[in-house]
Amino acid sequence: MPDENEVAVKSDNAKPAVSSAADPKGELDGQIETKLQALSAKRGFPVFPLLTSSTVIEPDLVDDVFDDLRGRFPSGNVRLEVLVHSSGGDIHAAYNLGLLMRRFATEELNFTIPRWAKSAATLLACAGNRILMTPVAEMGPIDPQITQMNPLESRLEQFSPLYIEATLELIRGEFKKGEKELATGLLERLQFPLTLGGFKKSLSIGSEYLRRLLKTRMFHRQAKDELIESIGTALVEGYSDHGFCIDVNEAREIGLIVEELQGEELTLVWDIYKLGKKKENLERAEKEKQMREILKRLPPDLLKSAPKSAPQEDGRQNVCSHGPLGRGGSMRVQQKLSGPETADKIAATARIVKEVLEQEGEITVDHIKVIPFLTRTEANMVIDYLVRHCNAEVVQRKVESEPILRWQRFIKLKKT
Repeated sequence: MPDENEVAVKSDNAKPAVSSAADPKGELDGQIETKLQALSAKRGFPVFPLLTSSTVIEPDLVDDVFDDLRGRFPSGNVRLEVLVHSSGGDIHAAYNLGLLMRRFATEELNFTIPRWAKSAATLLACAGNRILMTPVAEMGPIDPQITQMNPLESRLEQFSPLYIEATLELIRGEFKKGEKELATGLLERLQFPLTLGGFKKSLSIGSEYLRRLLKTRMFHRQAKDELIESIGTALVEGYSDHGFCIDVNEAREIGLIVEELQGEELTLVWDIYKLGKKKENLERAEKEKQMREILKRLPPDLLKSAPKSAPQEDGRQNVCSHGPLGRGGSMRVQQKLSGPETADKIAATARIVKEVLEQEGEITVDHIKVIPFLTRTEANMVIDYLVRHCNAEVVQRKVESEPILRWQRFIKLKKT
């Protein structure tokens, strides 16, 4: 008699693969499905792919994952491995998602990271018994990122609550040195003085969620309160930048139970990740072609205001925040772009995209990101401009269920 996990592997992964030379994305789906089956067979229990590189962890995503898990495992499961690739998102949703995964893996829950599990996705990975990482996999700090409007300069800024104490210490130091005028000037530029305490308090949210997860799964068989507190301090307060690379060795040093993937398992996990990237590249090329056709249909006078092409930034993903824009993606490097030329470029591009939205109804956020004269950071700024000034909204919806749950973010004008 096969055990419960063997039955789950056969029933939930033995789906027919769609493969056709005339359908390259379908062929990639078939290859991904085959690799997932092989990894599940190697593990001896199911592998659930949660590869959300182009989306963020948010409450609606939790709903979709719950529905999918109920369909795959109606009676629950004893053991489960989650293949996670995510730049993060809402920390509350990530905590809820971790608890949800535990309900479908009552005895053992492992998280495998091919490349990224940053920010809130790091918290999610800590919900399991152990974490498995490729040699190039990264986790990251889980200090919340606050995105707020700078009223003095009319632009968004993002910061960590960790910076607040450093700023206050700088001001105190200037007062002590007798630089009263400089210290007063710095003090006057502090934003939201009545909410600074609340921002600092937000650091404890990630720490508390992390402590609860680690104590009840990764370290539940042994009392290691001091180690758990140490890990919490490290991940919430121990790094100078939210994008800090925490690789497998760094994760071990701070005390997490982490293993580096080896041999065939490493090959399978990496192949699944790379096949997913190939599919993303195909879809990006499709969107570039679609956007060129859409732009051709716009009024010529409007297109005359289009900025000239800009050099693209490197391909490193932005880490999603936990702040008000967390559900729409991070704008970490936005502060590097300021001044009238950039503002004019963003406003001009937003007018063009607004016309597109009026004609098309909605487009994906990725359509904006492939506009040829925008950098990735500028594309994020255009999206924010549309939301703040053009009555637009960004929504995230599930677009595929097999072989991997996939979501896309769409932007549209609100109905008046």
